[in-house]
Amino acid sequence: TRLQGDWSSDVCSSDLEVENSPCAREPKEQAKYLALGELMTSAAAAFYMHKYKHSFSLLDARDVIETAGGGYLDCDVDLDASRDLVGLLDDAFEESSTIITQGFIASNSKSETTLLGFDGSDYSAVIFGVLAGAEEVILWKDVDGVFDQDPSIFGAKVLPLLKYDNALKLVANGHPVVHPKAIQLAKEWDVHIRVKNFFHPEKEGTLIAG
Repeated sequence: TRLQGDWSSDVCSSDLEVENSPCAREPKEQAKYLALGELMTSAAAAFYMHKYKHSFSLLDARDVIETAGGGYLDCDVDLDASRDLVGLLDDAFEESSTIITQGFIASNSKSETTLLGFDGSDYSAVIFGVLAGAEEVILWKDVDGVFDQDPSIFGAKVLPLLKYDNALKLVANGHPVVHPKAIQLAKEWDVHIRVKNFFHPEKEGTLIAG
């Protein structure tokens, strides 16, 4: 996959002064530049797994998730086109039950890097869930789940169960715990979303379903 090759072609500029870089002007170049963090993080995770001899498969999300339309920075998934590429996901699962991939990034029909919008990793997770035929997708956050109000407010409580429409209303009212595109896609395909805290995995979190 592309992850095993040279990433230099995916970086539009090594100049940290982004305002003076083409990345600041052209969405196509911005997408390449902004994707680099996810690619580096997944490579670091793969290095760790390899070092400690854990079985894993490394998958470039851009080889599986294809976006629709002509944009680059806030794209929607083209599920039909992505299904044509799902064989790569199947191959990765055959290699190992643990897959390391990226959130937030995808590609278009021209194999150009595209992005799924700010905080788009939630969306990526549900897309992978739909493509894999999963019943539930777990989103790991730094909070215990979806709260009934700002979690920093005394007395805020975790909501154990939320319907898709109620979760979308919370997001619309400025409670962006889960990306709205992720919730909408999960609703369309009846994929449950569970929001859990990676610091406290023993807690049940919030289930978004129904």
